[in-house]
Amino acid sequence: MQRAYQKHRSSNKGDFLWKIIRKWINLREMITQYIQAAMRKANYEILENNEGFYGEIPGFQGVWGNAPTLEGCREDLAEALETWILFRVSRGMKIPAVGKYKLDVEFAPA
Repeated sequence: MQRAYQKHRSSNKGDFLWKIIRKWINLREMITQYIQAAMRKANYEILENNEGFYGEIPGFQGVWGNAPTLEGCREDLAEALETWILFRVSRGMKIPAVGKYKLDVEFAPA
């Protein structure tokens, strides 16, 4: 009887872990799609005196990037956007929808 209980119990732990892993993968995919959609809205400009590139995303106040190359600017902008999202999530702030992509985060009471 004890052995059957332990087997059942460990099976439930495995199911529980798989549920968490699947939710994490879905969340990661959702955030990636959201960032990609926002990055498609980005505007870039070449800075004067060959000083590199500047990029920003309309509707995302304070999110900008700059670098000597366009690709570097895109990477800097994507990192700034990800940081901005994480900051807003950590503060329970709203995150604007980007086309069909929407990130709504609700915190359960502690």
